[in-house]
Formats: sequence, C-alpha cells, structure tokens
Amino acid sequence: MADETKTQIPKPTRQRGPMGRMGGMRRGEKAKDFKGTMRQLLGYIGQHKIAVFAAVAFAVCSVIFNIVGPKVLGQVTTKLFEGLVAKVNGSGDVDFNWIAKTLAFEMKGADAKVAVIPDGLGVVVAQH
Repeated sequence: MADETKTQIPKPTRQRGPMGRMGGMRRGEKAKDFKGTMRQLLGYIGQHKIAVFAAVAFAVCSVIFNIVGPKVLGQVTTKLFEGLVAKVNGSGDVDFNWIAKTLAFEMKGADAKVAVIPDGLGVVVAQH
C-alpha cells in the first residue's frame, strides 16, 4: 500500500481564461500607409461616395438629436409640472405658450409651417 504511486495532475504554469492570455487583448498592427489605404477604400466605394457621406452626416445628426432631445423634453416637463402645481395651489396656470414655442423650436427642422399648441383640454394645430 505504501508502494502505490499516486497519479498527480500537473498544475498549469499560467492561468488561462476563456479568451486565452490576458482576455484576448492584443496589440493591433499599425497601418503602414494610412493615406494610401484610405484612397483605396474610397476607390472601392466608387459611385456610392455621396450615399456613404450622407449616412455619416445623418448618423452625426442622430447623435446630436439624441443628446438635445431629452434636455428639451426635460425642460418642458419641468415647466408643465410647475404649472400644474401652481394651478392646484390656485396661484397660477400652465404656461402652454412657452411649451409650444419650445417644442416648435425643436420641430422646425421637420415642418416649419405646422405648430402643435395645447389649448385647455385639447390640442390645436396652428398653420403659420
């Protein structure tokens, strides 16, 4: 019994994760000729250059509207809440003119001829 040899499992010398060494983070190769590569890429795009640049421009506009939109809607919500609190207290009313001007300013890019103006319980669409 003392002569029995135990089978030992060798321990790994380094820990390996699911993505290999250091989580798969390796240094990328440096571009050898960036300008030439960009010229070649634009050559491949060929007749679709305008569409690609338009898509990039729309993506930039989308990011801007995603940043500005919630800020404007937050201001409108605050003004609406303050007006409702003032109406409940009997000291004021909701400033729908300010809200309409603020929302119309944001909607100018979509259609400058139509403005949505809340009026009492309903909504009035005003033509300019």
